[in-house]
Amino acid sequence: MIEIAIFLGEGFAGEGNQFGYREGEKHGLLAFLRQHRGSTLNFETAEMEMESLGWKQVNFYRASTLTNVEALNAMHNSAAASYEDALNNGFAAIVYADPIE
Repeated sequence: MIEIAIFLGEGFAGEGNQFGYREGEKHGLLAFLRQHRGSTLNFETAEMEMESLGWKQVNFYRASTLTNVEALNAMHNSAAASYEDALNNGFAAIVYADPIE
């Protein structure tokens, strides 16, 4: 069985990042990672996945497994779609548009 872990953190946009943000900008990140049910939350893999999308100094500081799928859209209007992407592809991410000071 699998489950989706959700990671909350921040990182800096690298040159050519897949989300198109200006290099060096710091943004909030929400990542969805498919894992085996009951396994340890894998912060390292979530950070490496973000780095593969062009993000630097990624730091996820909070994580949880999803227990209430209906609550996803309260997090972000794209959260349900990202959850489905993670189920199908193993990983998905949302970058919050406004840079962090």
